Amino acid sequence: MKKTRSIIAVIIAVALIVPIAFAATKPVTTYAKDVTTTISKTEKVKLKRLTNQFHTAALAKLAFEMESCQTKTYDFSKKKNRKAILKYMYDPNVAPKEKAKRVFGKAVTGVEYLEGDWGESGPATPFKKIYKVGKKYKIVMAANLVSTSGDTTNYGTIVMVVKPKKDSYYGYVATKMTLKKK
Repeated sequence: MKKTRSIIAVIIAVALIVPIAFAATKPVTTYAKDVTTTISKTEKVKLKRLTNQFHTAALAKLAFEMESCQTKTYDFSKKKNRKAILKYMYDPNVAPKEKAKRVFGKAVTGVEYLEGDWGESGPATPFKKIYKVGKKYKIVMAANLVSTSGDTTNYGTIVMVVKPKKDSYYGYVATKMTLKKK
């Protein structure tokens, strides 16, 4: 009789503990709030100043290195991804190491800029949507190449995730970028 009671007690304990354990391991879902129309002009300007640093790199990757319908994600917590994008951020007035600190929040060494010329065209990355996820922003942009005559060629979509960082050059730093080619 005692053995049966102890078996029943174990079964009841397991029945109570298992659902609690599974509930504890479920990820907490954070929903993105569309703030495209409600974000302040000041914040939008800060976000645009930061994302403009990436439009040449993103467009070069989309136009010359990716196949149709391909998606590529760059997680900037990894040094190799910061280097892969930084080399396309040519700025004659800012050294690559300093540019990395400004846009990623971390210095990167051993990178030289690739110089290039779009000819009579230039990259344009207008915001399509801005989402707020916790303290971070997820920014969806069109990846366009605009000619001097006004013709626009769309190569796909750029999705950037940025987080606020005190004392950073732009007020935000990039944490991730996803490129989706048309």
